[in-house]
Amino acid sequence: MDKIIGDSDHTTEIKKFIYLSSSNDHSVLLEGESGTGKDLIATLIHNESGRANRNFVYLNCGSLPDTLIESELFGYLKGSFTGALVDRRGLIEQANNGTLYLDEIESMNLKFQATLLHVLERKQITKIGATEPTFIDIRVIAASNENIKQLIAKGSFRKDLYYRLNVLNFSIKSLRERKEDIYPIADYYLKKLTSTTDSDPKKFSSAAIKVLENHSWYGNVREIINLIKRLAVYITADVIEDSQVKQFIDTEYINSDSNLTDRLTITELAKVLGISRKTLWEKKKKLIENSW
Repeated sequence: MDKIIGDSDHTTEIKKFIYLSSSNDHSVLLEGESGTGKDLIATLIHNESGRANRNFVYLNCGSLPDTLIESELFGYLKGSFTGALVDRRGLIEQANNGTLYLDEIESMNLKFQATLLHVLERKQITKIGATEPTFIDIRVIAASNENIKQLIAKGSFRKDLYYRLNVLNFSIKSLRERKEDIYPIADYYLKKLTSTTDSDPKKFSSAAIKVLENHSWYGNVREIINLIKRLAVYITADVIEDSQVKQFIDTEYINSDSNLTDRLTITELAKVLGISRKTLWEKKKKLIENSW
């Protein structure tokens, strides 16, 4: 299991939040750009909590079409619809007595937001095809790539669900806002990916460190990990130089000659277009299918 790495005051606040959140069962809402570590924080909160010996169940709300989210979350009984060949436990029931982690909660449509609120307040679900409810005891951790208050103002997120989820809240800063964490994170993953029993781990030169710290890291920690994987494969020298970092670092975000879609992440492009990430992915999928 990876851990929270960094020397900034913000990293200290993250660690304190994990400690405080793991001591109770309150709902948690994590906000921050893609790649800032929301999944890791959610996992650590669960692992340090009294529910650690129970299931930690993950659902990316942006990955499921609206037609499947009910069956995925609630489950169903055999014969309740075409294709229901056996009884199936939904993700909520699988998380019973444990933690349900709802990633990209902002992608959930308004109708199902109301349904989820009802479930959390009543602490029960009704499987598709069932006549009696199933009572559940779950802790919910939700995460969003966007500012939920802004979505409420736009009418795309329910205020009552926000208040139900937002008992404990933490907004994770991007690496651009805490540059002192960049090198410790890069060094940690470099050692992790290059250490062997036969040799010492690779390290960065001082000039390479400056390149790392001056990069924008729009992909945040995930982008750093991708860079380290490339360096670990292609660089055989013990010391990684600045020229080598520049060779393998993602540059589409800082190339002023590149077009808009090259410079923006999916989340940022969705914001520009005024649509959800899920809708953008669906449109992209249709374009690909129609191109064949």
